Amino acid sequence: MLKEGSSSMADSIRTETFRQDQAKLQLEQQQDRQLKELKEKQRNDIERIMEHHLESKQDLEKAYDIQLSTLKDDQEKKLEETRHSLSKQIEDEKSNGEAEVDKTRARYQEQIAKYRENSTKQIEEIKRQNENSVETLKRSRERGKV
Repeated sequence: MLKEGSSSMADSIRTETFRQDQAKLQLEQQQDRQLKELKEKQRNDIERIMEHHLESKQDLEKAYDIQLSTLKDDQEKKLEETRHSLSKQIEDEKSNGEAEVDKTRARYQEQIAKYRENSTKQIEEIKRQNENSVETLKRSRERGKV
């Protein structure tokens, strides 16, 4: 009987050990499944985040390129406006300079004309005085002869 009791106890322990081993095995399999599912979920999340990051980066690059293009266009427009303004300013200055040159030429021409007129008058006066002097000398000589 002792053998029967010990055998039944051994069977009971073996059964219990078998159940525990089975429970442990099921728990390990469940944990492996959960771990596999978690890894898969994390891999999917990482892929999704990476795709989102890549899309965001591409969107930012496009926005940056657009902004650079806009800034370039604005700078080219300002440069063209500045060139046009400077060109107009140069033309105005050139026109003003030419007008001043024309005014100065006209003043000099007037002064030259006045100097000529005065010189002509002075020459005429000197000729007249010379003629008077010659006449006076002639008369003096004629008086002296008489």
